[in-house]
Amino acid sequence: MEGGYEKVDKLLEIRDGARKQLRNTEEELEQEKQDLMNIEGEDAVTPEVEDIFYIRRFDGGLFILQIVDYILAWLMMEDDGIRAHSLRMLDRRNQTLQDILQTLRIYHDHIDNNDGGEATVSQKNVLDGLISALDSAGGS
Repeated sequence: MEGGYEKVDKLLEIRDGARKQLRNTEEELEQEKQDLMNIEGEDAVTPEVEDIFYIRRFDGGLFILQIVDYILAWLMMEDDGIRAHSLRMLDRRNQTLQDILQTLRIYHDHIDNNDGGEATVSQKNVLDGLISALDSAGGS
């Protein structure tokens, strides 16, 4: 709460930068996808190509967005003042809690299911809990 939530505001600024970077990356990828489909046909976008596009999105801002949204979700779940301030600031940027929840769901869905390790299960459980807590507390 110190400094009028200045640290939360900084996280939201970082989030905004990552969103802009990701938006640019997604526009590039969409163009590449269209070019690929025009040259090789509809079947050119295989699951392997989609995986490569995901990795490029990850490098193009998605990683930062996921980390920041993960931190924001924890803070908003733990403190009603931070939650209210964050929601107000998101609204000023024409965003909602649903935008954070969407990022967390993407994060959850792309945690390596094949690993099967305890860390993966734990990460998925933590994300499930965060998503459920925020969604049930007014994120819908």
